[in-house]
Amino acid sequence: MFNDLAEIQLLDLQPEIGFNDEQLTQLVPILGGALFEVIKIACERAGKRLRVGQKIRIAKQLKHIQKDSRIAVEKVLTPEQVAAWDKLKEQASHQ
Repeated sequence: MFNDLAEIQLLDLQPEIGFNDEQLTQLVPILGGALFEVIKIACERAGKRLRVGQKIRIAKQLKHIQKDSRIAVEKVLTPEQVAAWDKLKEQASHQ
């Protein structure tokens, strides 16, 4: 299911970033896996009050997921595609 969601998102990004179908196939499990991990962390803690230390651990886990997926994405995309990816992410964060 998470791979399907990742694929839908990637299909929207494909024309703007310019990655090919083979790259798309490689990116789907990377982003689907990252999405699964984020949702898993959220579900495990849903409805619970968290202490500051727990919040810090969760933030570190999320940053680790983000870092690992970024490294994997950079291995699939060209430097130009990574730059286009970053530009789209930055534009989305300002909306």
